[in-house]
Amino acid sequence: MRRRALLVAANIVAWSAFALDLRSDGVGPSRWGWDLAILRAGGRLLLEGRPLYDATEQARVHAAALRPELAKFPFAYPPITAIAVAPLALVPNAVALALVAVAGALVLAWAAKRLTDDATEALWVTASFPGVAAFFAGQLAYAALGLMAATYVLMRQGRPFGAGLVASLLAFKPTMLVAIPAALIVRRERARALSGLALGLALQAAVCLALTPGATRAYPQAAASFSAYVREHPERFDSVTWRASFAQLGAMGGVLALAAMAACAAAALFWMWRWRDDLEIVFATAVLATLACAWHCLPYDYVLIGLAAWMLRDRLRSDTGARLGALAVAASWVVAFVAVPGWRKALLATYPPALVAAAVWMLAVSSRDPAGRAGPGSPGPRAGPRTRAA
Repeated sequence: MRRRALLVAANIVAWSAFALDLRSDGVGPSRWGWDLAILRAGGRLLLEGRPLYDATEQARVHAAALRPELAKFPFAYPPITAIAVAPLALVPNAVALALVAVAGALVLAWAAKRLTDDATEALWVTASFPGVAAFFAGQLAYAALGLMAATYVLMRQGRPFGAGLVASLLAFKPTMLVAIPAALIVRRERARALSGLALGLALQAAVCLALTPGATRAYPQAAASFSAYVREHPERFDSVTWRASFAQLGAMGGVLALAAMAACAAAALFWMWRWRDDLEIVFATAVLATLACAWHCLPYDYVLIGLAAWMLRDRLRSDTGARLGALAVAASWVVAFVAVPGWRKALLATYPPALVAAAVWMLAVSSRDPAGRAGPGSPGPRAGPRTRAA
């Protein structure tokens, strides 16, 4: 009870401080949900039958919504995302933000409950800087977390086809679908899981081609243009990727970023294959690799670390793990107090290596059996119903 009271207090302080800091920068409640407003612009263009990826059309929609400053952050999601959020374009941004916030809170509580038997574990995530930023921005990071959690739960229940079908929904934000297919491939149930994944992606492609064929054909070029845009305007994005970490090195930085991503991907694939019979380690590795191998990623996406920790919770239960968790939540707020752009970018550049260090520790500790020995055949400390179901 004492720990929960402290977590509630931490959340109150974190959310209040964030709101006050936004207000001091002239961003009151009417300006919250900036990322959601960009998504709604895509939905509005879809409803109007206008080109989704036309910068002029996007600027027009933002101007009509009295948010012209958002035109410098182009909508570059797949057409399926615009289709999914189109209903939110029919209501005021404040209402849309409230709906997304409530849905995100419910998804987060559900995931915490299913993975740890304690919904209040979600308070660890909502007290972190990525967690708070996701809600205020109106980001769909919690939707991605929920879909990954549902994929894992379905695999644990012996329903690989359904797991693959749910995983396909991560296509709304392609960077979230980087490593999950690998987690499905290494499992014995790969045929059914990949069938579900393929069917889900095919159905989404069919829907996009039926409702917005022009945007579907234009999306690959739009995604490539957005990648170049992020590289050309680093001041507009608080990216936390290897590409951002080596951005100051010019062309060599791009090479080093690709090398780091390739190394992370290779290590994740090796680890997932080695522990292919351990569902928790396989999926926790995939979640962490999703962040480590992302070409485009912002701080709020790091809420996924909480999902990986929940998957490995019983194996990481220790005073050291609890202290490191509390330290990570507190440390995530350091970036919020850095006003100098150069220093802020330098601090954000440490996110990928810090993520890798945390991943190595979490997976190394989790891969030991109750006697403390590590090995591919180790079932881990938990021998309850969940492990047997896996």
